[in-house]
Amino acid sequence: MPSQKSLFVSMDGSDDNPGTEEKPLATLERARGAVRELKATWPGPVTIHVGKGTYYLLEPLVLTPEDSGSEAGPITYAARPGEKPVLSRGIDLELSWKPFRDGIFMAQTDLSAEALERADQLFINGRREHRARYPNYDPANPGKQGKGFMPLGAQDGFPPTEVEFYTGERGFNPARRPAHPEEAVLHTRWMLGSLIWQLKGIDYERNVFLLDRGGWHWNTRIFEEADTVQYSPAYLDNVFEELDVPREWYLDKREGILYYMPVPGEDIHAARVEIPQGRQIVEFSGTQADPVHHITFSGFEFTHTTTVYLEEWEALSMGDWTLHRSGAVFFDGAEDCAVRNCFFHDTGGNAVFMNDYCLRCEVTGSTFTRTGESAVCLVGTNLKRLGSNRPFPEHCVVHNNHMHHLGEYGMQIAGVFLACCQKNQVSHNEIHHVPRAAICINDATWGGHVIEHNKLYETCLESVDHGPFNSWGRTRHWCYNQSHGPDSPSHPAGSVTQDALHTTVLRYNYLEDHTVKFGVDMDDGTCNYHVHHNVCIGCPIKFREGDLRIVENNIIIDSLLGIRFDSLYENAQDRFVRNIVFLRQDMHVGEGYGVPPEDARRHFYHAVKNPIESPFMEIDRNLFWSDLGEFRALVTDTSDGKRQGEGLDTQVLSLEEWQERGYDLNSVFADPLFADLVGGDYRLHPDSPAHKLGIDDVVLENCGLLPDFPDCWQD
Repeated sequence: MPSQKSLFVSMDGSDDNPGTEEKPLATLERARGAVRELKATWPGPVTIHVGKGTYYLLEPLVLTPEDSGSEAGPITYAARPGEKPVLSRGIDLELSWKPFRDGIFMAQTDLSAEALERADQLFINGRREHRARYPNYDPANPGKQGKGFMPLGAQDGFPPTEVEFYTGERGFNPARRPAHPEEAVLHTRWMLGSLIWQLKGIDYERNVFLLDRGGWHWNTRIFEEADTVQYSPAYLDNVFEELDVPREWYLDKREGILYYMPVPGEDIHAARVEIPQGRQIVEFSGTQADPVHHITFSGFEFTHTTTVYLEEWEALSMGDWTLHRSGAVFFDGAEDCAVRNCFFHDTGGNAVFMNDYCLRCEVTGSTFTRTGESAVCLVGTNLKRLGSNRPFPEHCVVHNNHMHHLGEYGMQIAGVFLACCQKNQVSHNEIHHVPRAAICINDATWGGHVIEHNKLYETCLESVDHGPFNSWGRTRHWCYNQSHGPDSPSHPAGSVTQDALHTTVLRYNYLEDHTVKFGVDMDDGTCNYHVHHNVCIGCPIKFREGDLRIVENNIIIDSLLGIRFDSLYENAQDRFVRNIVFLRQDMHVGEGYGVPPEDARRHFYHAVKNPIESPFMEIDRNLFWSDLGEFRALVTDTSDGKRQGEGLDTQVLSLEEWQERGYDLNSVFADPLFADLVGGDYRLHPDSPAHKLGIDDVVLENCGLLPDFPDCWQD
């Protein structure tokens, strides 16, 4: 008896064929049916070998419990060796182009009204083009303020229904007023996130954009004032009258006519033209009681899904972020399913989404780029966790993936995003060039994650906050007033393990960023963390209010702000011990929170809004070194039983003055004697004074992508 059964799919096959190598099938849908038929008599492994070419799926490929394999007989959809099949939710348009005017070409489509409505992106020869917009796209500054954005004025309230625009230099000065302003979409990028709105119209007498659907891209359950479009950099797209530069396009959905301006020398008549038609490509669709299981996809490209920013989004918990639950590959009610060695690019929304009950699912060896939103999301539902219900990803793995240049539309996105889930592993990923955090844990429900051996850099390219790693923990014991209220009293943390059930571990990660605020940002309410043996280059570790955090044996080099303590709880059980903080003044870049640039690298600690009682159980046995030759701690104390705002009652303390407060009594100011600081070897010389403090070597030789990472997806 053979060890496994095989089916074959090819672009030149037929669904009337038996699915052999000589007579392959034509579609994945028919292959799914053939697997069901085969399983009736065959309990062993089945591999569906898929040949090269682009498979346009009119509907997502939905895999149900009926399609499941088993531990002894897994089902694998795999690319044929040496071939790269593409799974797309787009359609390939056959068009007859003709000149329109001013270098613009036009083509009549034969799309249905439904297909026209779904078409929100355009790809020419595989390249995502820009929908006609004002101001024009600036490739030198794609996601920040600059020539590609116009500043907005004030909004009318909360939530806003209108926002003013300026008409002066860099304001809204269209050559022609849009004939259909209700089609236009307003994209804004403020300091912490993006907000996107469909327009209702434009009032030119009052210089006001009238807002319709949208604006749900920020969790206003927490910060009402953050639902602000006012004074943000913005652009307006889907405006036909603004089609005026190469690579811009516009689809007239009333007449079914596509307009496009080619780049010089581009033969539009020979170009491949594709438009997305759906949010999801493959869906694993089961339940906790009856999951889909033991199915793997390996060696595929996933691309061309529609945008989701005008779909309704959801506030998952009390973290800053909201999202739309969808992905090019969508797991829901799945066990032991996997995506391996795949390439996700040019998605309109998230690439992979693990939703609610997902157990031991994995994403490994894959590349993600040019996603509209996040690369991989693991998201449960807190309100459904009742009795035996387990509506969350658990023991899932995101391992050995390359994620870069993400967030084409969303700014509140990450390489890996976790919310309302527990005990997952994020390891050996390389994540860079993202608008905000590389890895984000949105809440303290329920912890137990292991974040290890990741290489994270070039983050927060569009944000003024966070950095390579960010977390929140705004659960039942978190207090808004203690955290963000004006002059509110400090207090103890409460029983934080009612929500943060398990300890989350960050270890052996390399985090580098010289222009952001924090490398490991344990933000509002983060609790029950063990952070050790990480290297932070150019970015510090931050403790905001939280509890049960042990930060030990980390190396922080050239940090912009030293170690930041902010709005801490009274008598917390936090420890900062056996760490090396190494500062060089000539490495200064950027600005810090409330710290003049010339002082930013002079402080080992930046302690603000301190509580009345002691904020730490232990700060000791650390090693400090600065080429200034002195220890400095920047401290903002409390007054009259209330904590003051930043910038008030601030002192710069020497090591002796800091020790008088009971901190770092056994710490040392001395050169740690790294083996090769310039070469990135942070092992310690045998004579290093760090050894006497109990500090171990931090070795990152296996940090980031592993040697077996597939190099076939070079983009």
